[in-house]
Amino acid sequence: MKAHKPSERALKAVTHFKRELSGSLTVSVEAFVATLLDSLRFFAADDEYAVFSRTDGEGLNLVGGSPAARLISRTGGGLSDWGDRLAADKMLHENGNSGNLVDRRWRSWILLPLPARKQPLMAVLLARKSGRFAEGELEAARYLREYLSASLRDVRSRNRKAARLAQEERHRALLLTQTSIERDAGDIGDFGRGRDWSAGTGSDASLVHKTAEAGILGAVCDVTAGDADRQAGLVYLDTWFAILSQTSLDAKGMLRRLNGDMFRRKAECYASVALLKLDQKGRRAEVAGCGSVTAFHFRHGELKTLIHTFGVAAGISAETPIATFNVAMEPGDILCACTDGLTEARRKGGDFIGAEAIADVITRNYYLSASDLSAKILAMVAETAHGATNSDDRTLHVHKIG
Repeated sequence: MKAHKPSERALKAVTHFKRELSGSLTVSVEAFVATLLDSLRFFAADDEYAVFSRTDGEGLNLVGGSPAARLISRTGGGLSDWGDRLAADKMLHENGNSGNLVDRRWRSWILLPLPARKQPLMAVLLARKSGRFAEGELEAARYLREYLSASLRDVRSRNRKAARLAQEERHRALLLTQTSIERDAGDIGDFGRGRDWSAGTGSDASLVHKTAEAGILGAVCDVTAGDADRQAGLVYLDTWFAILSQTSLDAKGMLRRLNGDMFRRKAECYASVALLKLDQKGRRAEVAGCGSVTAFHFRHGELKTLIHTFGVAAGISAETPIATFNVAMEPGDILCACTDGLTEARRKGGDFIGAEAIADVITRNYYLSASDLSAKILAMVAETAHGATNSDDRTLHVHKIG
């Protein structure tokens, strides 16, 4: 044993541990364990030591030591015998080693569980080949355990806070992109745009363009991708439809072009799109779509709302089928399209709200303006859905023929 007092050795271990992790906003499990192992040598001196880490289940992993594997008893149940001891969350020691947990070649040992919120996630084992641990060493070990436990809780708290901040920043960037790509609908008749993006997923886009034939091209889009690719995907869709709106392509042709290009891109990014191309003068409309979006056509003459669903999202296959339907619009008719954040919001019982519920709102409130009707649909979903917050963005367009 070195001549340093146990309290001095504990202080050296704590000082080294603190210095190595200082200035780090986040600390990975690997970095925490590596720093812990490096710091323990100051306290252990001539003793041997090991660090356990709890797995996702109830088991333990031996993550390092000096050399750690030799410390575990060969006659007992191995690491499985340590589970109950660790769960008790108490410092344990034996000055007359029974050999049940620690190999008999070591006479004395100390176990220092490091508790987190509910149960110890790690533990430190110190073992001595000859001699006993004196009371001063046990007291120093208690101090070391208290410091390391507090550090573990602090690191976990900082990691959670940093993760929340990073997520919030990503959400802000996505929301900024969603709002910045929107264009003023301008004078395009009775049009309503509904958005509830409080979920923060940044997956939806609401796009409206004037066509080269003085018509309207409206699109509700839902992008499936990672955060970085999702943001790029929103801008990508806006650029595509801004250009395609000025061509003579029909809505189906536009989505075919989009699908072909998305499929060829290296980034894994898919899009569910409901595209409404409206000829205001001729009172004709074409609706084309792909993916999990839904379109509705309210026929004023029949007081009936038809539901149109689509198939595979754009970008998944080079041959993604594009579903389309053409309608002759009569005064009072309504075209509506929405993303699955509305139709797949869940009721308290777990069932989807579904397209039928939205169609029913349209049928019963057809006399409202397009803006008021879009607000009515969003309100119904918000009131019917279980839970206080969204799990997905909600976007819809309503076009009403005057």
